[in-house]
Amino acid sequence: MTPLLLQRGLKTTKLVIGTPTRTLLTADFGSLPPPYPFALTLPQNETEAVLRERLAALGGHMEWGCELLGVTQDANGVDTVIRCADGNREVRARYLVGADGYHSKVRETLSVTFRAGTYPVSVMLGDVRMSWPYPDNEDCFYLVDGGGF
Repeated sequence: MTPLLLQRGLKTTKLVIGTPTRTLLTADFGSLPPPYPFALTLPQNETEAVLRERLAALGGHMEWGCELLGVTQDANGVDTVIRCADGNREVRARYLVGADGYHSKVRETLSVTFRAGTYPVSVMLGDVRMSWPYPDNEDCFYLVDGGGF
């Protein structure tokens, strides 16, 4: 784990799931082996910023608005064909990371299925600052009326 992620993230040592009146589950991350006896919580925009900074420090750059057209893999890496605003190009890399969403070309190329569905739960997640009686290093999720978190 990079030092930048550790500096920017919140180290969570406990996860609590419950209702407003009782605890249903507690997970203690503090008992995980060193050097990371915690879960690291970091907003997506901060994670992306760290990844961009690290990529730049390694001499790379990020390109947006490109589409993956094809992938082939061998023992030493992957060959990709991408379409960008300036035309198609071939890119050779050691790894290909599929972070391309629901209609993932990476997942399609690897024949990895994604079972879409509608689930009877409503979830809200927010990065907020608030005062409450729990420590800052605990993540708490509560079931509320209707069965959602």
